[in-house]
Amino acid sequence: MKKFSMLGLLVLSPGCVATAQDAPVEEPHAVAPAIPAEQVAEALASGHRAFASNGSAQELADTAVQLQNLGARPAEDDEDNRATIWLSAARERGLAGETPPFRGRLLGPAYRSGMLAPGEVSETSQLFLAGEQAEVVAIPVERTDLQLEIVEGEGERNCTPPATAARSVCRWIPIFTSRYSIRVRNAGDRASEFYLVTN
Repeated sequence: MKKFSMLGLLVLSPGCVATAQDAPVEEPHAVAPAIPAEQVAEALASGHRAFASNGSAQELADTAVQLQNLGARPAEDDEDNRATIWLSAARERGLAGETPPFRGRLLGPAYRSGMLAPGEVSETSQLFLAGEQAEVVAIPVERTDLQLEIVEGEGERNCTPPATAARSVCRWIPIFTSRYSIRVRNAGDRASEFYLVTN
């Protein structure tokens, strides 16, 4: 099992969902992609694909500014700041005109990336505060099924959406301040790069 650590708050009970960008949502607890963590996850996946495939300078700049405006930041000090990297790449690719200046934000969704072989699992342990809504979003860069699972301290499953190649969302309000495990498993048959966003 591959482990990584990160800090931040996570997501509300009883709602855990997996949604596809281009298909109607069937689940009763599904939510529209209007919350910041989901917007960050979608922007990260889109920007990653544009960066890797020599996408347009404007697309990269727009994604970088969107991440900045949402207050998105790396969860760890050694995680690359995607907004900074993509804006630099946009300028190297001939970005025309000026982009809005980056304004620092103290709080906002935190993200980190990972790579999983088929069947491999990444796990992190985090403390969540009582009475504060939390959310976690996992999204693969390419369309490879990922399984997100949130487990409370004693091993009780808090949220387990179906494996999906779209984004998976868990959202809850802890009754007590408690430590939870966040697991992301590659349920597909090929290696998967993914982003995990918490807010």
